[in-house]
This record gives sequence, structure tokens and C-alpha cells, in this order.
Amino acid sequence: MSQASMASAARPSSPMTAMPSAAASSINRSFRPLLFNTVTGGCCNLLRVRRSGVLSRHRHPMAVVGYVIKGRWRYLEHDWVAEEGSFVYEPPGEIHTLIVPDDCAEMITCP
Repeated sequence: MSQASMASAARPSSPMTAMPSAAASSINRSFRPLLFNTVTGGCCNLLRVRRSGVLSRHRHPMAVVGYVIKGRWRYLEHDWVAEEGSFVYEPPGEIHTLIVPDDCAEMITCP
């Protein structure tokens, strides 16, 4: 199997793409897909939140690893804060609620 059939990547010049919202939310969210692995179902993207707020309670079927590029955020269910330069690991199936604090104008992370 060739590398091209296993994964596809976004071009660096492609714009941020609006993330669909399943529920009414007061925050401005967008994401930019970087990679979709068609074999394992994994993906990589940039998540941007442009003001404080809450991303509703959710979970991911696979483990998530992430890196905070700008700003900071935390999970309601934990006592730690992910700040610029932090590496984050979420176990598969963990339920969490992402919170961007009021004094954070913009948060960008690569989950």
C-alpha cells in the first residue's frame, strides 16, 4: 500500500474551515484539517477558539494527543490548565468539557 493511499494532508495555503456546531454556543470556533488517516481513522487539525467559552461535553473514540500553540484552556473535569507550549494526552473514551477562560482572546491547539 502506498503512502498516498494511507493519509492525505491539507495544503499549507488552504484557509481555516468553519467547524459545524451541533448545539447553540457563544464561542467562535473553527478548524483547519491537516491530516486524515484513511486506514486508522485518525486525524490532525488546528482548533481555534476566538473568545472565551465552553465546548460542550464530549468524548473521542481514540486517544487524542495535542499541543497548545496559542492561549490556554482547561477541562472542567480536571484541575490542570493547558497553556501555550503544553502537550496534552486524552485516553480513548474520556468524557471532557473544554473551557477557554474569559481573559483569553484566542486559543489555537493542534489536537
